[in-house]
Amino acid sequence: TKNYDRRAKISISSTDMLSYQWSKNSGEIYTRINDTIDRFDVRGDRRQIGCASSSIRVWYVEYPQTLWVIKNATLFLEQKPSIAYSIPGDTEKILDINKDRILLKTKSGITIINRNERDNAVTNISAHSWYYNHETEEWWTWSDWELSSIQKNGYVELLSREGKKIEGALPLDNKGLKLLIHDQGADAFNPGIFPFIPSSLIFLP
Repeated sequence: TKNYDRRAKISISSTDMLSYQWSKNSGEIYTRINDTIDRFDVRGDRRQIGCASSSIRVWYVEYPQTLWVIKNATLFLEQKPSIAYSIPGDTEKILDINKDRILLKTKSGITIINRNERDNAVTNISAHSWYYNHETEEWWTWSDWELSSIQKNGYVELLSREGKKIEGALPLDNKGLKLLIHDQGADAFNPGIFPFIPSSLIFLP
């Protein structure tokens, strides 16, 4: 939440199995305590979203309360299992799901599944890290040498191909200016508009 004075406490026992997912709505969090998945907010309100048996390792709540789970290389709706997608067997995490696409982290990179095409077209990106930009509602993913953007509709754009090993990326404003961190320092740039600017020349208010 952006209001740091508003807090809620979630109590669990030392034997409870806990995992969580941040909500797209500020001030909310989804938690899995043992087999139950709930939504908590900063007022302390709790609402059960669904259940996931102990055999379910990976889960995701599509905002506001649609629960997806993975079992046997299949991603399906917990409330309606007939809605399902075949996914890579090495899927480790569900990064994001919206009405247009599914975003997965696998052992080999990032997989994007288009939900609107009849054959559910799949795009694979060789990337090991990611960052979600709330201002632009896009995901940035990077490998050692390439930085890409994934839009809400699943469109993928290569933002940068580097000769320096990429270690991270962060937004500098809400207009597209980015800070690219690499093994030789950091550069600021706005893809398609500004050339790379050494970070030592950046003056921020």
